[in-house]
Amino acid sequence: MVVGTVVVKGGGGAGLGDRLRAVISGVAVAKLTGRQLFVDWTDGRNAPEGVNAFTELLDVPGLDLADKLPESDSVDPASWRGHLPLSMDALYRQDGCPPWSHQAAVERYSTDLSKIDRPEEVLVLFDFLQFAKLRPALHARFGIPLDWPDTRAQTPLFREHLAPRQEVRAAIDEFATARFTAHPVIGVHVRLTREAVAQKGLVPLARYFAAIDCILAANREGMIFLATDNAEISQAFAERYPRCVSREKWFGAPGEPLHLNPSCPDPLQQSRDALVDMLLLARCDYLLHAGTSSFSLLAAVAAGLPAGREIIVGREPPAGLRRILAFAERAAKQLQRRLLARST
Repeated sequence: MVVGTVVVKGGGGAGLGDRLRAVISGVAVAKLTGRQLFVDWTDGRNAPEGVNAFTELLDVPGLDLADKLPESDSVDPASWRGHLPLSMDALYRQDGCPPWSHQAAVERYSTDLSKIDRPEEVLVLFDFLQFAKLRPALHARFGIPLDWPDTRAQTPLFREHLAPRQEVRAAIDEFATARFTAHPVIGVHVRLTREAVAQKGLVPLARYFAAIDCILAANREGMIFLATDNAEISQAFAERYPRCVSREKWFGAPGEPLHLNPSCPDPLQQSRDALVDMLLLARCDYLLHAGTSSFSLLAAVAAGLPAGREIIVGREPPAGLRRILAFAERAAKQLQRRLLARST
């Protein structure tokens, strides 16, 4: 018997990776509590406002889905009572746009996932950083080991309950069949926006290049699939690696997040392109990323790669490699900063 609904909202300026991480938490809560699931991405970030981008992109097999927002005043957190049709942004504005604090926003707008056995009919969440609170219950009910990292623990939830819609799946299959012509395929995700650099720092291209060169030295027939939000990064990879492929898609001005760019001609297509890139990364034999982007973390979740096949280049390199990389990293940082500066 259905005991209520889990409503997952798109969180403000969150990108596709952040939003999908929140959905995985919602999937877990729905499985653990027997509630229906409703994902509300109608806020205009991933599709024209009013269009639910989630249902345009993904199916959710194996769970009971609500076909519309519930109409109930029994809601947790209480801030959503009477406001369920609003987006996160709209409710935040209605609250007077207080100075942003992630922790305060979680407390006010996202149900506490350490207490999911609640009497309220509707649980609302937007946050993607509380998944660890669900781990004991997921272990007890479904046997997901407690010693797995969160990304690995999310893999069975993603694979069982999140499936790309036919148009997305067809684009993935068509590109992989036509372009993944040699193995191993090294999937590389490089994010280069001013927002990401300001919040998380700049990972030099030299670290990506060093890791790729190491893999190619042992696998000379290998190739690269690149997913990036910066056209000039795509050009730099293509010039360095003849067997580097990437999908044609819309790019905005260098340094601007694609999902927040008001000049995007088709936000739903941009979201499809992002999901296709993410799931193509998940099909690669190796995955290289900085470890700071939810986009690449979700690719790792979907891939479920064995140890040694996911390489996080944002981590401090081994001591013996630091001196070798030092000069190349300085040069690469200068190049990346010049790329960002061109759009200011």
